[in-house]
Amino acid sequence: MTKKVSGMVFSATRINAVKGLAIFSVVLLHVFAYLKGIYTNASYNFIFILLDQAMRFCVPSFLILSGYGLAAKYENKSFFYWPFIKKRFLKLLPLYLLWSLVSILIFKLVPVWSSGLSPDSIFTILLLGRADYQLYFLPVIFQLYLLFPFLWLLRKQPQLLFGLSLAVQILFYLYFSLHFSLTDRFEYVLGFSWLGYFGLGIWLRLCSLHPSIIKFIGLMTLTILLSMALFAKRAIDNGLDPLPALKFTRLFVIPLATLVSLWFLFFSAKFHFLGLKAGKVLSFLGKNSYLIFLSHTLGLRIIYAIITAQLSIFTLIWISLLWSAAVYLSLKLKF
Repeated sequence: MTKKVSGMVFSATRINAVKGLAIFSVVLLHVFAYLKGIYTNASYNFIFILLDQAMRFCVPSFLILSGYGLAAKYENKSFFYWPFIKKRFLKLLPLYLLWSLVSILIFKLVPVWSSGLSPDSIFTILLLGRADYQLYFLPVIFQLYLLFPFLWLLRKQPQLLFGLSLAVQILFYLYFSLHFSLTDRFEYVLGFSWLGYFGLGIWLRLCSLHPSIIKFIGLMTLTILLSMALFAKRAIDNGLDPLPALKFTRLFVIPLATLVSLWFLFFSAKFHFLGLKAGKVLSFLGKNSYLIFLSHTLGLRIIYAIITAQLSIFTLIWISLLWSAAVYLSLKLKF
């Protein structure tokens, strides 16, 4: 990699397209959770394992884009710590609190849906993103916002900035690999478990990838993806639970998620072959990715309950109304 005076520049259209692909992958990964046995049925599990691993770029991609966006915003501006923290928190906090409280209320009405979630105090639930499974991402992004000003001190040494960020993430992964009793939820909620992706996003704005790396991103991505999928399949076929076999916080996910994210960033302009409507759909998903992220797990539960007749009509109506009201209020708060 060679350092240049100016780093990579990605248009808002391209960034929204990548966000659209990322949030689509987040939703599809959670849809897969409702399809029992897809990772363990030896007759076809490789297809789903391959798809699962390919979509593991989704959360890292959001963090790469977050780091990139902050670096782009502040590279030519004066930086003040507390105004920055206040602005970033207030941008995300209202909807996070809303959907956390809605999730807690709905899980009170349907206790079976809260399976696996910790019955902690409201403070702990909000602090650690435990109101619903996917909400760990918000404490993570808040932690990274708190760390950004310190990383930004190294902006004149971007190689060091990225190297330290990645080293910290790798050390955390190695530590967790030796403590199998710790669940993925504990790993996921720690900002240090994702710091390398955030640092990469900052680095991309300050530096440029060597053209030869960009040229071979597709081939490198395919090679790592196939290798990871085959390794995960063998582990699952040998009895390992799919959760640890496929989770985000594994060493080999780092190069895979990084390469897939970079491939989409550099080559998303080629999405035109999907048609104009597909481009508009991706743009819509990208622009609304935060609301989709917050609301989709409850929405999927409601759909599953309708399909399986899991709940009474009365309960289903109340929960659907609560969910719809939260979506409506979120749209009002957003604008």
